[in-house]
Amino acid sequence: MDAGSILVVLALTLLAGVFVARPLVEGSGSMASAPDRRLPEPKAELEQVMALIQEMDMDRAMERFRPENYANSRAVLASRGAALMHEIDGLGPSPTAGRAPDAISVEAEIEAEVARLRGGAETTLGIFCAQCGRRAQPADRFCAHCGSPLAPKGA
Repeated sequence: MDAGSILVVLALTLLAGVFVARPLVEGSGSMASAPDRRLPEPKAELEQVMALIQEMDMDRAMERFRPENYANSRAVLASRGAALMHEIDGLGPSPTAGRAPDAISVEAEIEAEVARLRGGAETTLGIFCAQCGRRAQPADRFCAHCGSPLAPKGA
């Protein structure tokens, strides 16, 4: 090998080294900086809540929870998750945020009774599909889920 080919190999090696080392020296890699990679606090907490709910569901499937403990804990976590989703969406706090599940169900019962007393009993009771059991809107003639005809109001 002559001196010219050795110089070409050295020049190519030097250029390759500069090309590889430049992003490391400049610090402008394609990775986002640490603040950009971090999720905002509500999103991170929502992910934790969703993971807890999923873990509780799996534990319940393996019968590690008592039914009453599972229902209460899941309702509290679901309420917190809904509040976080409202906060993330910028809608402000959820109307049910910070309230116990029992208070929410009592409030729903009160609202249903008020609507029934005002003459809207038909809308509060709802219509259910005889085929699949899903709730349907009062004006629906067919089930939105399975497509089977719903019983007429007079039946």
